[in-house]
Amino acid sequence: MTAQVWIDSTRDMLLSGYVEELDLVTTAPTPATTGTTLVVQGIASSIVKGVVIEVNAELMYVISITSTTVSVMRGYAGSTAATHTAGDIVRVSPKFPAHRIVSSINDDLADLSAPGHGLFQMKTTSFTYNGGVDGYNLAGLTSAEIDSIYSVTYADIGSEQPPTLLATSFVSPPSSQLIASFLPSTTTSLICLPQGRGCSK
Repeated sequence: MTAQVWIDSTRDMLLSGYVEELDLVTTAPTPATTGTTLVVQGIASSIVKGVVIEVNAELMYVISITSTTVSVMRGYAGSTAATHTAGDIVRVSPKFPAHRIVSSINDDLADLSAPGHGLFQMKTTSFTYNGGVDGYNLAGLTSAEIDSIYSVTYADIGSEQPPTLLATSFVSPPSSQLIASFLPSTTTSLICLPQGRGCSK
């Protein structure tokens, strides 16, 4: 899915059937990102001095209009001046500008990626039990990858009892099929005590 598909889908849902007044670019600004005039087809009657128009994700403030030639202030309201081509859609006084939709999506993604409360990745590691060892290194994982232990399981070879869950972590992973979850931390080993006494990091 592209950013443009997200923008269009979001805008369609927010507008809920409301149709914005549209026009088309017939001659794009020159130079591409600094030119201050563009020519439109003339479909929209509400392109007048003082309104804001949007071409792609750029907002432009209309300074004046003569026939179908529009003089504008580029990169208005925090948007970025960009290259446009003939045939691009011109939105008149857009209710939900594209650059603000993109900014909101990026804010949500940043929240989901934030340390401590964002998305995390589940990884697994395994080791062979040794009765004379109390601590085991999590082979193949660095301290920068580890946040907490989701669960630890073991199989008691030769026993008729099913594998026993020894410990669970403080986070809930998106998949219960994985054994351990890891995010940034300095934890590098798991201390396993004798059966019945649990495990600790």
